[in-house]
Amino acid sequence: MKLNNCIFKFLDVEDRHFFSNMENNELICKQYRDFNDPYESHFGINAHWPSPYKDESKLVQLIQRIEPDNFGTFTASKDSMNKYIQSHSNLRDYSLEKIKELLMSFRICSFTKRWNHVLMWAHYANGCRGLALIFDDSKILDCKNARTINSQDPLNGANIPLKWITYQSCPPILNAVDVLEAIRIGTEESIISLSKKILDICVLSKYRAWRYEQEIRMITKIEENVGEARVLYKYDPMALKGAIFGSKCDPENIKKVSKLLPEECTVFLTKPAASRYKVKIVQKWKAGQIANGEVEINQIIG
Repeated sequence: MKLNNCIFKFLDVEDRHFFSNMENNELICKQYRDFNDPYESHFGINAHWPSPYKDESKLVQLIQRIEPDNFGTFTASKDSMNKYIQSHSNLRDYSLEKIKELLMSFRICSFTKRWNHVLMWAHYANGCRGLALIFDDSKILDCKNARTINSQDPLNGANIPLKWITYQSCPPILNAVDVLEAIRIGTEESIISLSKKILDICVLSKYRAWRYEQEIRMITKIEENVGEARVLYKYDPMALKGAIFGSKCDPENIKKVSKLLPEECTVFLTKPAASRYKVKIVQKWKAGQIANGEVEINQIIG
């Protein structure tokens, strides 16, 4: 099995939802405020309008799009245009509220292309006591089923193709006037365009210190208002290819997980590399071999 063609999901085996999620082939998708990065989906807002003096033509066209029924009144003179701009003195707060509303409709599940980095095991697999599930990135989006964590009722949602995170040194900037324009126009096309812009600028941007994660995200846009509830995404079992267990994972947990994996899935056992700060694979087995007792895990890693 070639790991370079896969994506990985680090998990804590001791999490109270872990085994039920494994049994149901489900992954937790979180809203942006649940992540450990204090700057998750962080952004700045530019609330400047085109100048009635330097960019009059641009401002007139903008007001015409926003106020198609009354734009003649608002653009009759530079003074009337200035008054129109002043009437939107709360534009920054208005745009911030609308952007956050759209952000709350996204649910995010993070994967990585890097399975052997020490910090990944430390931060997301309970200090090597957990595991990394191995997924086929071409099949992870094959299923469309989702529900909130406390309900069996299905949700309507659309999975967006897997997206790579862009790492940068400064927070992205959103134009408040563009937000106002999209909301006022109010067509499905304008809202979809605004959602895509917010997705690309906010949800897919992180501070460059996180580059070591090599993160790729599965994002589901939920149509219903579910507040801050986490969402469970049900993946196709064929997308799951195996598991890499941390060097400190309890042998009993390895056995339990192996019984939940399809028999042909590959199970990898690891230990810290001797000469580098890396995690290395030392043995691999079929999940069925461990589940059926053909392989005695205690003797291998004890």
